[in-house]
Amino acid sequence: MISVREITPRDHPACAAIFEAAWTDAFSESPRTIGVAEFAAETRDELVIIATSGGKLCGFASIYMPDSFLHHLYVDPAQYRQGIGSILLREAMQRAPDKLRLKCQHSNNRARRFYAAHGFVEGEQGDNTYGPWVLVMAP
Repeated sequence: MISVREITPRDHPACAAIFEAAWTDAFSESPRTIGVAEFAAETRDELVIIATSGGKLCGFASIYMPDSFLHHLYVDPAQYRQGIGSILLREAMQRAPDKLRLKCQHSNNRARRFYAAHGFVEGEQGDNTYGPWVLVMAP
Protein backbone atom coordinates (compact mmCIF):
# COMPACT_ATOMS: atom_id res chain seq x y z
CA MET A 1 0.00 0.00 0.00
CA ILE A 2 1.27 3.44 -0.92
CA SER A 3 0.83 6.26 1.56
CA VAL A 4 1.57 9.98 1.21
CA ARG A 5 2.73 12.41 3.87
CA GLU A 6 4.69 15.63 4.17
CA ILE A 7 8.47 15.37 4.23
CA THR A 8 10.59 15.40 7.38
CA PRO A 9 14.33 16.20 7.53
CA ARG A 10 15.19 12.51 7.85
CA ASP A 11 13.62 11.94 4.39
CA HIS A 12 16.02 14.30 2.60
CA PRO A 13 18.78 11.73 1.81
CA ALA A 14 16.32 9.28 0.23
CA CYS A 15 14.63 12.08 -1.74
CA ALA A 16 18.00 13.31 -3.03
CA ALA A 17 18.87 9.76 -4.13
CA ILE A 18 15.53 9.34 -5.94
CA PHE A 19 15.90 12.77 -7.56
CA GLU A 20 19.35 11.86 -8.89
CA ALA A 21 18.34 8.38 -10.08
CA ALA A 22 15.15 9.54 -11.79
CA TRP A 23 16.90 12.54 -13.37
CA THR A 24 19.65 10.30 -14.74
CA ASP A 25 17.05 7.86 -16.05
CA ALA A 26 15.16 10.63 -17.87
CA PHE A 27 18.17 12.65 -19.00
CA SER A 28 21.05 10.21 -19.44
CA GLU A 29 22.76 12.74 -21.70
CA SER A 30 22.86 15.32 -18.84
CA PRO A 31 23.32 13.44 -15.56
CA ARG A 32 23.45 15.42 -12.33
CA THR A 33 24.81 14.72 -8.90
CA ILE A 34 22.11 15.67 -6.43
CA GLY A 35 23.02 15.58 -2.77
CA VAL A 36 21.01 16.56 0.26
CA ALA A 37 22.10 20.21 0.08
CA GLU A 38 21.06 20.51 -3.58
CA PHE A 39 17.74 18.77 -2.86
CA ALA A 40 17.06 21.18 0.01
CA ALA A 41 18.00 24.19 -2.13
CA GLU A 42 15.79 23.08 -5.05
CA THR A 43 12.77 22.55 -2.80
CA ARG A 44 13.23 25.54 -0.48
CA ASP A 45 9.92 27.30 0.25
CA GLU A 46 7.96 24.46 -1.37
CA LEU A 47 5.51 21.97 0.06
CA VAL A 48 7.17 18.56 -0.34
CA ILE A 49 5.10 15.40 -0.11
CA ILE A 50 6.53 11.91 -0.20
CA ALA A 51 5.15 8.51 -1.12
CA THR A 52 6.12 5.46 0.87
CA SER A 53 5.44 1.78 0.34
CA GLY A 54 6.25 -0.79 2.98
CA GLY A 55 8.03 1.90 4.99
CA LYS A 56 10.37 2.72 2.08
CA LEU A 57 10.35 6.13 0.42
CA CYS A 58 9.56 5.64 -3.27
CA GLY A 59 8.85 9.12 -4.65
CA PHE A 60 8.25 12.79 -3.93
CA ALA A 61 6.62 15.89 -5.31
CA SER A 62 7.32 19.53 -4.48
CA ILE A 63 4.90 22.36 -5.05
CA TYR A 64 5.50 26.10 -4.92
CA MET A 65 2.13 26.86 -3.39
CA PRO A 66 1.78 30.61 -4.21
CA ASP A 67 1.75 29.73 -7.93
CA SER A 68 0.36 26.16 -7.71
CA PHE A 69 3.55 25.21 -9.57
CA LEU A 70 4.65 21.58 -9.49
CA HIS A 71 8.41 22.01 -9.39
CA HIS A 72 9.38 18.34 -9.00
CA LEU A 73 7.73 14.95 -9.22
CA TYR A 74 10.12 12.01 -9.14
CA VAL A 75 9.65 8.30 -8.53
CA ASP A 76 12.37 5.74 -7.86
CA PRO A 77 13.04 4.23 -11.31
CA ALA A 78 13.03 0.75 -9.76
CA GLN A 79 9.36 1.37 -8.89
CA TYR A 80 8.02 2.88 -12.11
CA ARG A 81 4.58 1.83 -13.34
CA GLN A 82 3.19 1.05 -9.89
CA GLY A 83 0.91 4.09 -9.66
CA ILE A 84 3.21 6.07 -7.36
CA GLY A 85 3.49 9.06 -9.70
CA SER A 86 -0.28 9.14 -10.18
CA ILE A 87 -0.88 9.09 -6.43
CA LEU A 88 1.61 11.93 -5.89
CA LEU A 89 0.09 13.95 -8.74
CA ARG A 90 -3.46 13.55 -7.40
CA GLU A 91 -2.31 14.59 -3.92
CA ALA A 92 -0.46 17.61 -5.34
CA MET A 93 -3.57 18.63 -7.29
CA GLN A 94 -5.69 18.41 -4.13
CA ARG A 95 -3.25 20.48 -2.07
CA ALA A 96 -2.56 23.22 -4.62
CA PRO A 97 -4.74 26.30 -4.16
CA ASP A 98 -5.32 26.67 -7.94
CA LYS A 99 -4.95 24.46 -11.00
CA LEU A 100 -1.54 22.85 -11.01
CA ARG A 101 0.97 23.70 -13.71
CA LEU A 102 4.57 22.73 -14.41
CA LYS A 103 7.37 22.98 -16.93
CA CYS A 104 8.42 19.71 -18.55
CA GLN A 105 11.57 19.29 -20.60
CA HIS A 106 10.45 18.80 -24.20
CA SER A 107 12.70 15.74 -24.54
CA ASN A 108 11.10 13.99 -21.53
CA ASN A 109 8.52 12.07 -23.53
CA ARG A 110 7.71 9.68 -20.68
CA ALA A 111 6.72 12.59 -18.43
CA ARG A 112 4.78 14.33 -21.19
CA ARG A 113 2.76 11.14 -21.83
CA PHE A 114 2.19 10.76 -18.07
CA TYR A 115 0.74 14.26 -17.71
CA ALA A 116 -1.33 13.94 -20.90
CA ALA A 117 -2.81 10.69 -19.56
CA HIS A 118 -3.94 12.69 -16.52
CA GLY A 119 -5.68 15.31 -18.68
CA PHE A 120 -2.96 17.96 -18.57
CA VAL A 121 -2.57 20.12 -21.66
CA GLU A 122 0.58 21.65 -23.12
CA GLY A 123 0.96 25.35 -23.77
CA GLU A 124 3.74 27.92 -23.80
CA GLN A 125 7.26 26.78 -24.70
CA GLY A 126 10.72 28.09 -23.91
CA ASP A 127 14.34 27.17 -23.22
CA ASN A 128 16.44 26.76 -20.10
CA THR A 129 19.82 25.32 -19.12
CA TYR A 130 18.63 21.81 -19.95
CA GLY A 131 17.04 22.64 -23.31
CA PRO A 132 13.51 23.29 -24.59
CA TRP A 133 10.59 23.01 -22.17
CA VAL A 134 6.81 23.09 -22.43
CA LEU A 135 4.33 24.45 -19.89
CA VAL A 136 1.88 21.75 -18.84
CA MET A 137 -1.41 22.69 -17.15
CA ALA A 138 -4.00 20.74 -15.19
CA PRO A 139 -7.44 20.40 -16.76
